[in-house]
Amino acid sequence: MIKNLYEIIEQINSVVWDFPVIILLVGTGIFLTLRLKGLQIRKFGLATRYVFQGARRKDKSEKHSGDISPFQALTTEMGSIIGNGNIAGVATAIAIGGPGSLFWMWLSAFFGMATKYAEVVLGVKFRVKAEDGTMAAGPMYYLKNGLRIPFLGGLFALMLLVGNFFTSPLQQTNSIALVFQSKLGIPRYASAIAVAFIAWVVIIGGIKSIGRFAEKMVPFMVIVYVLGCLGVILSHIPMLPHALKLIFVGAFSPTAAAGGFLGSAVRQTMRYGIARGVMSNEAGVGTAGVIHGAARAEEPTRQGLVALWGVFVDTIIICSLTGISIVITGQWSNGLTSTALTASAFDAALPEFGGFIVLLSSVLFGFTSLISGAYTGGQSCEFFLGSKTKKIYYWLLCVMMFFGGIMKVEAVWSMGDIVNGLKIVANVIGLIGLSGIIYKVTKVFFDKLSEDNRT
Repeated sequence: MIKNLYEIIEQINSVVWDFPVIILLVGTGIFLTLRLKGLQIRKFGLATRYVFQGARRKDKSEKHSGDISPFQALTTEMGSIIGNGNIAGVATAIAIGGPGSLFWMWLSAFFGMATKYAEVVLGVKFRVKAEDGTMAAGPMYYLKNGLRIPFLGGLFALMLLVGNFFTSPLQQTNSIALVFQSKLGIPRYASAIAVAFIAWVVIIGGIKSIGRFAEKMVPFMVIVYVLGCLGVILSHIPMLPHALKLIFVGAFSPTAAAGGFLGSAVRQTMRYGIARGVMSNEAGVGTAGVIHGAARAEEPTRQGLVALWGVFVDTIIICSLTGISIVITGQWSNGLTSTALTASAFDAALPEFGGFIVLLSSVLFGFTSLISGAYTGGQSCEFFLGSKTKKIYYWLLCVMMFFGGIMKVEAVWSMGDIVNGLKIVANVIGLIGLSGIIYKVTKVFFDKLSEDNRT
């Protein structure tokens, strides 16, 4: 019966993530890129300046109303999206869809930067103050108050609430438990209990506690993992041209390999690449508007530019380094999947400590994703039932983390794909319908910025 359930989940996943949703998602990114005149390229330098101002605590916008600083909003959102999708998700995409899946991740991330910007602009513009004094934001609010379709806003909030029980708490705890079991022999149930308890300690303090945690932990974990990936790639640097060839050629032609990988059509490679890319950076899913809406930011455009960096770091840097590490070591066709595949690539290149880097990164990535993801789910409770229900939700979420540690890997990731696909449909309706407001807010900001620079 369980086996049949897994098969049903995978069949639903294949329908949700078939070409109509992929075209809708990527098409929205292309539409916003054209309407904003390639803002993710033209203004990337300005976005970088804002990010580093925040990192050095020289961001003047912090004096405005909100719950956390603009930089804390970025690190909190990065904590949410930089999870085991960057380790296990990328590996799963390559194991099933071949090396070419990485190319489709890059493409979706490029257009996803415009989508992420738009989500945050709307999130900040249409945010409201909740009854407990904190900011409440996200697609549920700009669909309700901006697009004026309350039903659609409620539907998104419901999917966000339900989704947080079947995506992050299951995926991240599952990956953490898998690494602890394979590397240290620790039973998965023990890891699940430990993760759930520690997560509860952090998230029960709300967004300010989560923001302080993310601001310190996220930069550290990114640096550790990036250095590890660079070590793997440098140890096989003569194979880099061949690895890149596999990625680019594999994106447009079927690939065959040993180790149980029987072949991948372009359609399958594209589907897995884009699905895992979105699962990782969440561009189009709408969660960015929820988290960045809590920032102490007066200008929606400014915070939207800061948010661009989330997609860039998550997919263009971290997912790329993971994928290249797997391909360059030749481990992509060894029959493994998920975190185990990434760990095998690190072990092959850095036998003395490669597995430990994956272990540490999986724990840090997964844990920060759990912490940040808890906030978005809590906001959907706020939307439906008020602020007092958020702590109840946090308790229930920690219980679900335990179950995530003992579930089957394939079913966990497929369920996450299904939930994200459904949220995307509701969210992109709002992005397209409110694109005129996004354009106007953006134009006003840059016109004012140009005028200030002239004076």
